[in-house]
Amino acid sequence: MPTLTVDFRKLLTLTAEGLALTAVVDGTETELVIQGVTLDDIANFAAAEHMR
Repeated sequence: MPTLTVDFRKLLTLTAEGLALTAVVDGTETELVIQGVTLDDIANFAAAEHMR
């Protein structure tokens, strides 16, 4: 079974395609892109977390 490791302490990058992060899949570094994430989505999430 393949393993996926993500180091969330590393910086995520917001690109035109979406939110990009580097993950290690079976020992190989791979860039993953979560499509459809916008700066507004991140701001709304941060505001909601701040209000909790």
